[in-house]
Amino acid sequence: MPAHEYCGVIGVSLQGKPAAPQLFRGLRALQHRGQESAGIATTSHGVLHLRKGMGLVHEIFTEELVDALRGTTGIGHTRYSTTGTSDLENAQPLVVKLRGEDAAIAHNGDLVNFERIRRRLQAQGVELMGSADSETMAQMIAIEYGRTRDLEPAIRRACAELVGGYAVVL
Repeated sequence: MPAHEYCGVIGVSLQGKPAAPQLFRGLRALQHRGQESAGIATTSHGVLHLRKGMGLVHEIFTEELVDALRGTTGIGHTRYSTTGTSDLENAQPLVVKLRGEDAAIAHNGDLVNFERIRRRLQAQGVELMGSADSETMAQMIAIEYGRTRDLEPAIRRACAELVGGYAVVL
């Protein structure tokens, strides 16, 4: 069976330097892992800055757009869809609310039980905008964070229910 590479994820935290240029360079290096869409999210003084689009990294980001993504911490994603449609709603990073604050998440992998969890979330009234398993993971973490009020245990509890192989940056 041939090897396949699905999605690319990157996270950086720099002291005193903008994260977006490093994320842009990282996504260009990860372009081979996904060509459908790409995105970068950064934070500056508690404000989330997000840019994502359909296509290749260099088609989505200009130097001006990269410079506008303020902050010293951020994440990036290139997408090769394994679940969900190839559209902007499924492009990452995704934004979720964690105790009223915006947080960005990017995911690479396959959650084999996401359909069951997705149905459960919808039955609980959780509004899901896209069709990819990444959004299911993001909502699981957000729900657990609402219960635990502590991010590390929230991630552990959410991931304990998710079956599959994956990497995630938040």
